Amino acid sequence: FSLGMRGNWAHEGKISLYIDDFETNELNYSNLILNDRYYLQQIKKIEIIRGPGSAIYGGNSELGVIKITTKNGKDLNGGLLSGYLSSGDKGFYQRNLQFSYGKAFENGDVSIHTAIGKSIQSDKNYTDFSGYSYNMRKNSNIYPTYLNIGINVNNFSFKYIWDRLLLEQKDQVVDAIPANIKPTPTDFDYTFYEAKYDWKILENLTITPKFFYKKHHAWAVSDAYVSETGLTDSAYYSRFFNSDFTSERYSTSILLNYDYDKSLNIVSGVEQFWDYGTSNNHKSLFQTQEKYRVKYNQYSVFTQLLYKHSIANFTLGARYDKHSEEWDSFIPRFAITKIIDNLHFKVLYSNAFRSPAIRNIDLQLTKLKPEKTNVIEAEIGYLYNKNMYFTLNIFDIRIKDPFLYVILPTGEGYSNGSKMGTQGAEVQYLIKDKWGKIELNYSYYKNNKNEVADYKVPGKKDLNLAFPQHKINIIATYNVTQDLTFNFNSTYLTERYKYTANGYKKEDPLLLINSNLLYQGLYDMDVNVGVKNLLDAK
Repeated sequence: FSLGMRGNWAHEGKISLYIDDFETNELNYSNLILNDRYYLQQIKKIEIIRGPGSAIYGGNSELGVIKITTKNGKDLNGGLLSGYLSSGDKGFYQRNLQFSYGKAFENGDVSIHTAIGKSIQSDKNYTDFSGYSYNMRKNSNIYPTYLNIGINVNNFSFKYIWDRLLLEQKDQVVDAIPANIKPTPTDFDYTFYEAKYDWKILENLTITPKFFYKKHHAWAVSDAYVSETGLTDSAYYSRFFNSDFTSERYSTSILLNYDYDKSLNIVSGVEQFWDYGTSNNHKSLFQTQEKYRVKYNQYSVFTQLLYKHSIANFTLGARYDKHSEEWDSFIPRFAITKIIDNLHFKVLYSNAFRSPAIRNIDLQLTKLKPEKTNVIEAEIGYLYNKNMYFTLNIFDIRIKDPFLYVILPTGEGYSNGSKMGTQGAEVQYLIKDKWGKIELNYSYYKNNKNEVADYKVPGKKDLNLAFPQHKINIIATYNVTQDLTFNFNSTYLTERYKYTANGYKKEDPLLLINSNLLYQGLYDMDVNVGVKNLLDAK
């Protein structure tokens, strides 16, 4: 699956995804690989930060941040076993088995989450750029495996995550694999370690040193598959399979959190990381350095001040990054928020950036520069009463030097484009009571001086490829009884455009409807029965 944010393509490094403080963007290209790998039963909360987060979270948070926090030992306080099965008129779609256990003790807690599953991406037909088409039902299997262990003792915490996804696919970026060749098993194998200590020096001063390590073996295809399918001497092999890279990051940081008084909070930190890329089979060189192993490093300094005043609350932040490839970035951020009775407002100005990842650097056609983004936001909200509120957000996003993968007569790889961006608005309305809740969301965008032809739609100056200009969400919950809940959600997308072998093609408006019944009165067991894509939208 691919991501967008406010009408902008964001899959490759413009949104960061954190699982319990681990940034999960893979290190080769900074992609987010989301396919069916995180489970609601194991999650405590999900936070989505719309807007730039680079000042605090670094170079993959250009347009937004997704933070997932799993349940710790105190939340679980025992075991949790969960199973999921999904099927439809064409057969099996998804199944998984999850287990969690947590225990709290006097000075801390321990938790473990594990899961295994199988699903398919789709049962629809896929058509590549050359016009070749195939059905995805037997050509898009997903096999996720997941292990998450957390230990907290006093002010010390340790976390380990192993997250593996085996994805079968016939889509190889530009062309699909020929019909007589079975799907490619593409491996994404991630390992994370983190250890940190909250050192409370004073009642109002905490210093947190942290060590972090992650290892990614992403986009890997086994030599056995290549040999079995006879692709060794083909163009497909040289283009897609003749690469087996492992990427690693070692990171250390120190974070200072200081409450000067009740009105002023200061958060500051320094961070240093070292990235290593290794060609495991020695069949592919890192082109930029003509080596089987490359190394990069970066150091960062950041700070944020939050000042609460009777006039308003003021946030001032900045981040400076220096990379070994001789580029640097300075990112300021400024925000004002205020609550007046039932009315609140926010004004934000922020810069953001995205640093090239290991393979972006390796495949650069010209010397890459970091992407730079300027964002201006304004938000106003009104709380009618404790059960009802309304918010309106308007934004202006401008991206300079976006990374583009281009194919030229002289070769293919990454280069910087000129500029792109969007302007738009988001509206949210929520009403809730004892009977349940209803939430309505509406979003709109239009192009903002887009000069990148790859994302434009000819004849539609306000649209970007793939993204609908208007989107409406309805999320509703109705408490039928104390133990029985009916849930409903629907998404409506206006027309979208895609690029095919025959040029640009319009996709009709789309309506997705899902619903489910949740029963929680059967001893310590929950039973959830639902229907996805009720209208079989395509």
